[in-house]
Amino acid sequence: MRRYRSAGKLGSNIRVNDIVWHLDKRVGENWYVQAKFVVDTLKRYMSSADELITTAHVPDRMRDKNGAFKPIDHSVKMVKHQFLLLLIFQSAGFL
Repeated sequence: MRRYRSAGKLGSNIRVNDIVWHLDKRVGENWYVQAKFVVDTLKRYMSSADELITTAHVPDRMRDKNGAFKPIDHSVKMVKHQFLLLLIFQSAGFL
């Protein structure tokens, strides 16, 4: 636990509602499902010893519009990873 805390990763509790307001609102997509996906990715990263967020932190499945889990292929994981990095940079004021 000290290793993660010294890396500055476990400083806050990320909630889905905190993420929803930063998402690009796309028609036809459930904002809370997308935000939960982002939160799950960030939690996987924060509980790892890695210094950078990679596609290994992106979950292998996500919920569809009906709430059922569906697998995610690697190309979609790459897009989700890039989107997450963009979201982080925007919320930090870099973009």
